[in-house]
Amino acid sequence: MGYKEFKLEIPSVKNLRLKFVFFTHFLLFSWATLGNWAPTGYFLQAVVFLFLLLWTLIKKDGEDHVLACLAVNVIEILLDIIILSIYFPRKYSGSTAEFSAVMAVFNLVFRVYSSYVLYTEWCVRSGTEAVTVVDSSRPPVYGEGGTVRSASVLTHFPGQGSGSPRMAPVHTVQVHDKEPIPTSFTVIN
Repeated sequence: MGYKEFKLEIPSVKNLRLKFVFFTHFLLFSWATLGNWAPTGYFLQAVVFLFLLLWTLIKKDGEDHVLACLAVNVIEILLDIIILSIYFPRKYSGSTAEFSAVMAVFNLVFRVYSSYVLYTEWCVRSGTEAVTVVDSSRPPVYGEGGTVRSASVLTHFPGQGSGSPRMAPVHTVQVHDKEPIPTSFTVIN
């Protein structure tokens, strides 16, 4: 009697983060509408957002629909706060209404992550770079920005730096027979 080896290979999923956002919002929205505490405006705005998110998943070129979905998502954050603050179920509304209102709160909190995912997707599709966070506590790496003077300029003005642009001067020596390094200027046409 032996055993058979069972292997499960999971194929790669394209747009996994967008699909995760869609299915999570769909699930939370479905649970948020179980109770009858929310007005029809909550239902309408969620359907418009899910439609735009589905359109973003289907149409992979262009960034206009991603921007529209991002804008609706950001506006819905404000609208969800207003709807939840006005229509949140009271003490004796029932457990279904309370559960659906809590799912609406989770949907509101998840909108922050979905806004980030939509923003990065919009940046990727438009060809721009998303916001990057730079650690200012670590020393800068050579070639990562800052002012750079070539070695030929530094050798023409002794005492103003070493011959290598990678090394900072240890001591500054004033030499009076040569002119100082010229100041930088900006040309405006």
